[in-house]
Amino acid sequence: MFEDDSILERAKAFEPFHDLEIIDPHCHVGPWYNFHVQRRGSIESMIEAMDRVGVRYACITAFRAIGPDMQQGNDEVADLAKRYPDRVLPYCTISPNYSDKDIQKELERTYASGFRAIKFHDFHGRTYDSSPYHIAYEFANHYRLPILVHTWGTSNGSVLALMCEKYPQANMLFAHAGSANREAYAQWANDLPNAYIDLVFSAQPYRNVEYFVAKVPAEKILFGSDMPFLSLAQQIGKVLYARISDDAKRKLLSGSARQLFSQAIELAEATS
Repeated sequence: MFEDDSILERAKAFEPFHDLEIIDPHCHVGPWYNFHVQRRGSIESMIEAMDRVGVRYACITAFRAIGPDMQQGNDEVADLAKRYPDRVLPYCTISPNYSDKDIQKELERTYASGFRAIKFHDFHGRTYDSSPYHIAYEFANHYRLPILVHTWGTSNGSVLALMCEKYPQANMLFAHAGSANREAYAQWANDLPNAYIDLVFSAQPYRNVEYFVAKVPAEKILFGSDMPFLSLAQQIGKVLYARISDDAKRKLLSGSARQLFSQAIELAEATS
């Protein structure tokens, strides 16, 4: 155990970490079509979990937007951000199966209503270099926005790495680091100034957190929960119990995300 590991001792005492201003950069909301999600993925159940642990903000995309309806899903998230402006940071989820005109319109519409982050998922069935995605890359590059992207090793992460080079002002958050080819995730985060990784993964390699903290600057690593799919407490727990310094834990739980989502947080704090 590290000599300065007071964060772990607080966790063992079941103390919530409200003072750390923890930010969960990888959350969803609503039910999913092919397996059970507790309490139908309600925002109320998620906020209860956040309060128990001490999480300030959840960055949220709607399952509906990943699935059948980009616009209605984004509307659901916009409503949550209005109802809980001090807890919800909204993602504009983009589906490449809409027209270029509709994608551009959706980006502009959600940005005007306070969205300051974008979400991609390959559930939509298109590679991340497909032409519709470039509209969102260009938008993020212009406004210097983060994009959370579902990845699973080099199968789609390599394409996203190329997009990092093409759009250097758009900060790309590679989801699920350690899911496969974790050496590639470390290389992307180190070689690309605008590449970040999150540690969301239900079953991960032994000492996965320690591996990435040893290989990658902690400022480029974010924890994430994937609520309501996964347990917030479990996903935070793997950071709290990792054999890393308190300073690294603070960065993974709060500092890195606060930097990456600074526009969204500043807007939320100004309006809540």
